[in-house]
Amino acid sequence: MNYHVGQILYICNEKKLNIYPVQVVEEVIRTTLKGKEKTYIVMLPDKERTRFDISKINDNLFVDIDSVKKHMISNAENAIEKMAKAAVLLGDQSFVSLKTEKESINQKDLSVQAENKDDIILVELGNGVKAKMSAMNFKGAVGQK
Repeated sequence: MNYHVGQILYICNEKKLNIYPVQVVEEVIRTTLKGKEKTYIVMLPDKERTRFDISKINDNLFVDIDSVKKHMISNAENAIEKMAKAAVLLGDQSFVSLKTEKESINQKDLSVQAENKDDIILVELGNGVKAKMSAMNFKGAVGQK
């Protein structure tokens, strides 16, 4: 990327969650056997006015502060999304959900008939056909006493 002398750039250090401004103070063009190489020297806003080659910056480098903000907000949203998905997954693995519990109760309600004081039970024969019979007859029909 090309910069101009005097331009202010921004370094985003994501580990420390800091933004540092630096100023381009030199443009260096080297002619070597491989051709011309352009590098830039930037200066920190510290008391010593520390200078270093821009190529030594390991963090993200931005040309304006809005780009830094967008980058950091995007990273925060991604981190929050990952945490939310992990929490939902952990909850699903660790706890019985209310929906699953209600479905289980509804299944039990469909398959078990409440006791009747007349000792009459309703038996589903299939194809929507139902029959009523005495619990005593039912026990005898299935070989129970």
